[in-house]
Amino acid sequence: MNYREIAERLEKVPFVPFRTVLTDGKTCDIQHPDFIWVLPTRLEIATPIGKGRRVVQRTDWVSLLHVVRLEEIKQAA
Repeated sequence: MNYREIAERLEKVPFVPFRTVLTDGKTCDIQHPDFIWVLPTRLEIATPIGKGRRVVQRTDWVSLLHVVRLEEIKQAA
């Protein structure tokens, strides 16, 4: 996965939540663009303490080499 692809997704207006799928099958949901930081070789993904909250309980570093794909998260109507 290229960091530019992720950065472009974060810049879309309106923002569409997405899921990163990793080589080991794990996923990370990105519900808001403020909870992910894109670097040339890795991502830092923040996990909020609760839905709709702006306080972070932890962050995880993910190498871009392990990002298999991005999937749009379907929002409930």
